[in-house]
Amino acid sequence: MRFCFQPKQLVLLCFAIVNAHAANWVAEHTLAVAAYERGDYAAAEEHGRAALAAAASLGENDPRLEPMLTELTAVLQARGACSDAEPLAKRALAILEANFGKSSKETALGQVNLASVWQQSGKSAEARSLGTEALATAERALQPNSVELIPFLALVALTERDTSHYERAEELLKRALALAQSDATVNPRRLMQIWRYLGTVYRAAGRFDEAEQAYKSLVSLADASFGDHSLDTANALANLGAVQCDRKFFAEARPHLARALDIFQRIGELNGPNFAAALQNLAAAELYLGQASAAEQHTLLAIDVLKKKAPPNSAALAVAYNNLGQVYAAEGRYQESEQATLQAKDLWTEIAGPESPNVAAAISNLGALNVQRHKYKRAEAFYQESARICLKIAGPASVEYARELNRLGVLYNDEKRFGDAEEILRKAVEIDAKKLGEHSPMLAEPYLNLAASLHSQRRREEALECFQQGIEIMTNAGQKNAANMAAVLDRYAVLLREMNRWADAEKASTEALGIRVREKVNGETYR
Repeated sequence: MRFCFQPKQLVLLCFAIVNAHAANWVAEHTLAVAAYERGDYAAAEEHGRAALAAAASLGENDPRLEPMLTELTAVLQARGACSDAEPLAKRALAILEANFGKSSKETALGQVNLASVWQQSGKSAEARSLGTEALATAERALQPNSVELIPFLALVALTERDTSHYERAEELLKRALALAQSDATVNPRRLMQIWRYLGTVYRAAGRFDEAEQAYKSLVSLADASFGDHSLDTANALANLGAVQCDRKFFAEARPHLARALDIFQRIGELNGPNFAAALQNLAAAELYLGQASAAEQHTLLAIDVLKKKAPPNSAALAVAYNNLGQVYAAEGRYQESEQATLQAKDLWTEIAGPESPNVAAAISNLGALNVQRHKYKRAEAFYQESARICLKIAGPASVEYARELNRLGVLYNDEKRFGDAEEILRKAVEIDAKKLGEHSPMLAEPYLNLAASLHSQRRREEALECFQQGIEIMTNAGQKNAANMAAVLDRYAVLLREMNRWADAEKASTEALGIRVREKVNGETYR
């Protein structure tokens, strides 16, 4: 049977169909926004994709598409799916350019969203260029105290951080923070973003105590806004636990990381890079708390998560294999440790070539593994190769080169080559002091290693001074009860007794005993 419609009927029918589709994508987009606002990213992605599918009939540059694309981009970024987010951000930017022009504040915001995806993906140069252009446009179009400047300032701060311009990054973020705190209507997620970025800047600069405080502010905001049912809270806890691991506060880090993983599991966010990173940080804490079996289990799970990605994140996998090598070394499984570390080295070589910082780190870890096996000549060859790479790519005044000198110094101490050890350890101290400042927590280790070398040479007064500097740095950095402080105090007490400073030696031994008692009460056995 053949149907024939009058023109008026046809128009009415088509109008009804268009409205039905419109109602569908509007409804789906509304659900996506609501899910995003409450921190349910899985539902936000599902509804966001449904909204885009339902809006397929809209024109290519229809401005109604842009909010859907931008919202879904943010959701995918939060879930670590930057490869999926990038084409959406590019499409949203094209719509903004077509509708508002290339020099508008609307287009500038689209540029920031794309630059943010690039920055998270490791495309730092592209992100820096586009972000700087967007900020210049925004500052021409907006008042200096406008809260609309916040995302521009935050993005450019990250690109400054990525090029080690930490002071400039901090300046931009503090400006953004002041704007956010001056307006009660600012979305708490925006304020959380600033605290998270500040934490990353402080962490990259080695200012771990300030990073920890920033992340504690972040966790407080996340708890108040989302509670235990959001990816935001899980990520905030994971950030806090990570910086506490940096500070060697492993006992404090463990409950935050465990809670983060519990939330990841509860909300079903088990396939992203943030979940894998939290697993690895928990494994690091467990390893240093003497729980190698649990550390191995969590590291292997992280590797499994990362390998399921399509394509797998080679850089993250390299980190995971490197960490697995450290776990196996702690368990005395040296052959498996070497195999895992070589896998990490091969992946890093594939990513950045044979002479990169991460390849040097893997080679250095192979050196440390051979020290554990008392294969000192082989260890020295690895350390020297790592030092050569660091010297070539970072220069003679770099902290990377100083790190390798420090490791070589420890090796020479083990081989009783005290003169060689002293020479390069003094150089490591000098480099770190100039590069990081005389009170940087990173200086404690080379000072203490130099103290051990001087002590072995019976140069007690010089050794005493280095011990005191190392202990003072650790104490000022909040590491008075850190994992390795008891061992440091024990060595210090031995020196004090040799110098007939019995009261000081007793005090140091008592402090070391107190740390160990607390470890035992908490069921912890530090490496």
